[in-house]
Amino acid sequence: MGEPLLTAYLQSLLDKLAPGPLMNFSIQEGFDSELRKWRSMLRKIKLVLVDAEEKQMNDIEVKRWMDDLLLLAYDADDALDDFDYEALQQQNNSSSDPATRSRQLLNMLPLIKMITARFQDIEEQKSDLGLEAKCGVRSSIINKRLETTSLLDSPEVVGREQDVIAILKLMGLSETTEAEGHVNPMVKSSIQEKLEEKMEELNSLHFVPEYRSIWEN
Repeated sequence: MGEPLLTAYLQSLLDKLAPGPLMNFSIQEGFDSELRKWRSMLRKIKLVLVDAEEKQMNDIEVKRWMDDLLLLAYDADDALDDFDYEALQQQNNSSSDPATRSRQLLNMLPLIKMITARFQDIEEQKSDLGLEAKCGVRSSIINKRLETTSLLDSPEVVGREQDVIAILKLMGLSETTEAEGHVNPMVKSSIQEKLEEKMEELNSLHFVPEYRSIWEN
C-alpha cells in the first residue's frame, strides 16, 4: 500500500479515536488512557509516512516497517470495531449483567495492551530508520523525475567546442551564440532556413565525415 492510502487509513483510525461513544465507553471501562496513547502515536507515525514512501524504494527495512504498520492498522481497526460494538450494546441494554460486562472487558484488555505495545515498537523504529516528518510534496521523487525528463529549461548547442563554433559560423551566427548556450525562439524559423541552405553547401564539399555526421544528426 502506498503512502496516500496508508495515510488515509491511519486518518480513519484517528477519526474513530475522536471524542464520541467509543471514547466515552473507554472512559467508563477504564482503558481510555490506552486509546489516547494510540491516538498520540498515530499522529506521530503519520507525519513520517511521506519520508517512508520515498525511502522504501531503496531500503528494505523501511519497506518492512510500512508493511508492519499496515498489519497493525488492520488489527487496531478490528479492535476499535469490537469496542464500538460493545459500546453500542451497553448503550442499548443498560440492564445487562455487570459480571458479564466485566468478563468482556477483561477479554479486551490483553488485546488493547498488545496493540499499544506494537504501536510503541513501530513508533520507536521510525527513529532508528531515520524517518523524519515531512509535509506536502515528495521532493526526492519529483527531483528524480525531473532529472530523467526530456524537457529542458532552454535549448542548448551540444558538442565539442571547435565543432560547435565551426557549425555556427557556417550558419552565419557569431561565437557568442555558443557562449550563451541558447537560441532565441523568435529566430528558430530563420535558423532552420539557414540550416537547409548550409546543408546543400555541405553536400557539395568533401567535408570531414566526423563533422558531416554531427551536422546531419
